[in-house]
Amino acid sequence: PIITRKKTNENKMDRKSIFFFFCVLALAHCTYIQELKDFVNNAPDAVIDNFINTKVDDAQKLNVDPIMFEGQLLDHYNLLDKRTWSQRYWQYDHFFDSKEGTVLMYVCGEYVCPGLPQDRTWPGILAKTFKSRVYVLEHRFYGESQPFENESSKDGWDVDNLRYLTIEQALADLAIFVATKRAEVASQYGFEPKWFVVGGSYPGALSAWFRTLYPQLVDASLASSAVVNAIADYPQFDRQVRQSLLKSSQNCADNVRDISNFAEFMLNNSPETKAQIKKMFKAENLQDTQFLFYVADIMAQRVQYASRTAMCDAIEADSFKDSFNQAIKFLEDTGYLNATTYDFDYLKDTKSYTDRDSRQWWWQKCLQVGFLQTADKEEPERSTTIDIQFKKQWCADLFGQGIEPNQDITNTMLQGAHNEGTKIIFTNGGEDPWQWASLHKANNDEQIPMVIHCDDCAHCVDLVTPKPTDAATLKAARRETLKKLTDWLQ
Repeated sequence: PIITRKKTNENKMDRKSIFFFFCVLALAHCTYIQELKDFVNNAPDAVIDNFINTKVDDAQKLNVDPIMFEGQLLDHYNLLDKRTWSQRYWQYDHFFDSKEGTVLMYVCGEYVCPGLPQDRTWPGILAKTFKSRVYVLEHRFYGESQPFENESSKDGWDVDNLRYLTIEQALADLAIFVATKRAEVASQYGFEPKWFVVGGSYPGALSAWFRTLYPQLVDASLASSAVVNAIADYPQFDRQVRQSLLKSSQNCADNVRDISNFAEFMLNNSPETKAQIKKMFKAENLQDTQFLFYVADIMAQRVQYASRTAMCDAIEADSFKDSFNQAIKFLEDTGYLNATTYDFDYLKDTKSYTDRDSRQWWWQKCLQVGFLQTADKEEPERSTTIDIQFKKQWCADLFGQGIEPNQDITNTMLQGAHNEGTKIIFTNGGEDPWQWASLHKANNDEQIPMVIHCDDCAHCVDLVTPKPTDAATLKAARRETLKKLTDWLQ
C-alpha cells in the first residue's frame, strides 16, 4: 500500500497517551514481544513516534571492534574446492536479552563496511526495540573481506578472481555465517531466538533474497530500497530523476538537463572549450562520453541521496549562466566534484584494495544485475549519447568482450519482480530513482511493499536516523514496520 498522510494531532497527550507511555516503561516486566505487539497496535501514533525517538541516542552510541570469521568457503558450489578466506564481521550485544531476545542480521554490500552505520540508526533502534544481538557481515571482495591477495602472478581483482564475486556466492556466505551463529547462540543460551535480516539498496535486495532462498535461517526481512529486479538497460533512473526534480520546479528540472546539454556542446565546440569544461568539473582525465556520464551522475546522486530540495534551491537563478555557476559551487561544496571513480585508469586497476569499491561493483553490474543508467528516450535529463551500447562497451573495456548483464538469468535465479518470499517488508522512497528495480506490488499476503512519499524521501529513507520533524508518511512507514515485525518475530 502507498503510505498516505494521516491526520493526527501529534502534540496532544491525552489520558490514553499517558497510559501507553507508562506501559512502555513496564514492557521489561511483561512477556516482551506480546506486550510490544499490543503497544504498537493500540497506542496513539504520537506515542509510538516518541517511543522510537527516545531510542535514537542509544542507537548512535554503538561501537565495537570487528572480528574475522575464519574458514569462509571461496566457492560454495564446487565441493572439490576447499579454499577458504577470512570475512570481517561485527557483533553488538548492547541490547541483547539472553532469555527472550532476537537476533538482527545487518547486511553490508558494495562498499567498505563500517559496521552499523552512524547516519542510519533505524536498524539500531530496531535492535533495542526487539532486544537483539546484532551481527553485521561485510560482503566478499569489499573492505577487509578480500578472498585474494595481490600476487606477482595475478592481482586480487583480476577477472579470473572476480568470477567468485557473484550474488549467489555472497548469499551462501551469509547462509554459512548465520547457520554457524545460530548454532553458537542456541548452544550458549539454551534457546533459539527469532532472526531478522535488514539491508538497504543492494544489501536490501540481499536481505529479501536471503529470506526467500534461506527461509529456514531467518524469520523476517526488512528490505529497504531493495533492487531485487535485475534490469540491464535502466532508463527508469533518468526518468525518475526528472520527475523528482519537477517536484521543486520545471525550472530546476530544465536547468539540470541544460547543464548536461551545455557540457556536451562545450565538448563538441572546440579543443579549447572541451578542455575548459572538463577543468571546471575537475575531470580532465575522463574521455568525452565518460565525462558526460559523470556530469549527469553527480547531479542525479543529489536526488538519490535526499538533496533534491537543496540542489534545486542552490541552482535557482534568473539566467542559465548564473544557474550553471551556482551548480558548480554547490557540487564542489558538497564534495561531488571528484571524477576519480569514473576514470578508466582507476577502474581498470586489478590490484585489490581495502578502501575501494568501484571496480567490484561495476563487475557485479556488468555481470549480473545491470542497472546501466541510460538516457530516457522521451524526456532525458542526461546526454542521449549515454545509451545501452555505450554502457555495454564500458563493461567490455573494463572486463573483456562478452561481459554484459543477462537480466533473464539473474531474475530466473533470484525471482526478480516475481519474488515469492514471505514476511518481507519492501520500503522505497517516492523520489528514489532506484525504486523501479524494487517491488511495488505484493506477490503474496506476507509481503508488505510501501512507497513513502514526501519531500526528499529518497534512497533508503526509512533507515536514516529518525527525527521528530520527519514527514508523517515516513513516521507511518516506520510504525508499520514495527507492527509487522512484532507479528513475525512473536
